[in-house]
Amino acid sequence: MPGVALVGAGCALLLLALSSGFAAAGDLGRDDPSIFEGLLPRQLYVGPVAPLAFPSPAIPHSLYPLTDDEERLRNQSYALIRPPQHRDLWNLLVASFREAKVFPLGVLFFDRTAYADMLIGLPFRSEAGRYSRLIDDVKGDALLLGPFLATACRVLDMDAKRARSLAYVVGLTPDEEGNALARINENRFLIEWVERSLHERAGSYRYAVERLVIAAPSPLAVEAERAIERFEAQLPGIRPYLAQCGAPAAAVCQACPAQPRVIAK
Repeated sequence: MPGVALVGAGCALLLLALSSGFAAAGDLGRDDPSIFEGLLPRQLYVGPVAPLAFPSPAIPHSLYPLTDDEERLRNQSYALIRPPQHRDLWNLLVASFREAKVFPLGVLFFDRTAYADMLIGLPFRSEAGRYSRLIDDVKGDALLLGPFLATACRVLDMDAKRARSLAYVVGLTPDEEGNALARINENRFLIEWVERSLHERAGSYRYAVERLVIAAPSPLAVEAERAIERFEAQLPGIRPYLAQCGAPAAAVCQACPAQPRVIAK
């Protein structure tokens, strides 16, 4: 499959050597340049599913350039696949390694209890701070969801058109078809990854508020419960919304695993 050679031992060693954050905001909200900027094509390192960021044979990788929406999809996915308890660690990584954009997979393994442990264990000045952190995190996720889905819909629509176009390309080579299908699969994989992460973090939020109620009761628990309920209410609509965006399910690489679990623990 095109690009598979890029995900071997060399990429793994590079990942370990650079183990760092990515997508830091630079001046005026612009991303600071990656250490790979100008040296490698952006499709090799931008986003969680890029070959250098996600060196795994579980999915094929495409060598085709990223469209603006595909790059935007990858940038918007960062905060939504990060386990919520790692927000502070994430910010520290970004601040410490602003010039690198290799994905730190080590902070992605999901533990449903970890967010509650963090809220209860950190030295907040009062229980109000613990509930405020929970409420802010839930509302923040809810605000990020809409823009991500809008981008995902455009990407899926373009992928559907891409898949249909394959039948009409004169002299289409196996490498060209493979790169096109690999990009479709990368996009679908990332969208499904985000969807699973959102359901998992909703479970973390629910677990956390239940533990806070018995560890540090507060009238703010009611506001936290309502915020979580509003967030959970958005999740069942994700798949029906995306199903109307022209996702080319039949065109995606049939040899790839259906829904690989890359962040479960």
